[in-house]
Amino acid sequence: ISSLKDALAQLDESTDGELRAMMQTNLAVALVRSRHDRPAAARSAVDLCRQALSYRSPGRDADNWAYTQINLGYALRTVAELGGGDPDDARDAYRAVLAHQDTITDPTILGAAHHALGRLDLAAANHSPEHMIAAHEAGQLDELYDNTEVLSSAREHLQAALELTPAAPDPLAYARILDDLTNALEQLGEEDEALA
Repeated sequence: ISSLKDALAQLDESTDGELRAMMQTNLAVALVRSRHDRPAAARSAVDLCRQALSYRSPGRDADNWAYTQINLGYALRTVAELGGGDPDDARDAYRAVLAHQDTITDPTILGAAHHALGRLDLAAANHSPEHMIAAHEAGQLDELYDNTEVLSSAREHLQAALELTPAAPDPLAYARILDDLTNALEQLGEEDEALA
């Protein structure tokens, strides 16, 4: 983080825009993974991705743009999980990537967008105790427990992610998708598919 901040500070306005955008994105990735002052780090990561996206675009280089967009989504999701934002902002960032799937050449980027959307759907299906109490008080507990639609969406995104993500060279990423897909299938009552 320190090295990337120093390097960015040394760039002047005439510097290659792609180099600046790449460094902003890489610093955002490092910040959002940091365990130090997570809310501030995640907000800084959002700002850095947005700065990078002021240069990167689908028309200039769809894959680089999508990579930054995926990391923007991750930072926005982290901010939301820490109580400072809306998970739908992250969802919009990932959907933007899929909206440009015809121009993106790296299928693993599309797989990452589908995986992220599937994880957001899984999170939406698992309600917090506060949501359950509020739904009970409003007489809407039955509606809260009907997660079929959101779990079906999770399954679709996770199956797409699995098809777009090779088992190598990153078997851990592949295993995470399998784990999330298993979770969605189990919650949908599709035990045989989950076990497979």
